[in-house]
Amino acid sequence: MAVFLRHKLLIFIIIALIFIAFAAWNTTDDSNTAWWAMWTVPVIFFSFWLLMDCMFESDDKTFIFDHDYENWRRRLDPMY
Repeated sequence: MAVFLRHKLLIFIIIALIFIAFAAWNTTDDSNTAWWAMWTVPVIFFSFWLLMDCMFESDDKTFIFDHDYENWRRRLDPMY
């Protein structure tokens, strides 16, 4: 349950930062700084965080890292 709450929180943060980035698109300052580009960096960071969280840190723990092929084959191959 906590995983889905974390996903919802990350989605909310991403959406809020996207709105901030769009709001910074047409600023009228004299320095010609692209503020929208600076706000897209956290959007990209949180988006990849959500992607990795959905792929590898779910409740069912379907991702199993085992760098040894023989261990993996013993676990999955019925004829081993």
